[in-house]
Amino acid sequence: MTNGKKKKNQTKPAGADKNEGTEMARKNPSVRDQFARNLRAARSQFDPNMTQAKVAELFNPPLSRSAVAQWELGETQPDIDRLAVLSQAYGVTIDSLVFGNETKDKNNLPPEAFEVARMWTRVDGRTRNSIATLLRVALERRKAT
Repeated sequence: MTNGKKKKNQTKPAGADKNEGTEMARKNPSVRDQFARNLRAARSQFDPNMTQAKVAELFNPPLSRSAVAQWELGETQPDIDRLAVLSQAYGVTIDSLVFGNETKDKNNLPPEAFEVARMWTRVDGRTRNSIATLLRVALERRKAT
């Protein structure tokens, strides 16, 4: 007691001290932090020259580069539909993006497929069905030879 007044119990919430929070995050990274690191790594492993702007163009409608940057910094996260597009574009599983498992998608795509995936998101359903039919026929003919 000071001057007849009681001091309130002043406890700081965990991570209130900036350095303390940073140290805690380093020792025990959250899923959010892990996802941000995995997303950056997946982009650079897929294509070291791929920019965040190119990733943003994958979506229909295209996103801003800053939206991708916020994901890679752990400030925000993509919704599940965008997460699925990212995993398909990078040829990795959603599990590996979120949790960092080293498993590769069995349908791992070459870097050239990124452009095809970007174009695919911009065509209507009827055109997609036509393209899918053409691809199925081409694959069946290839198997037959």
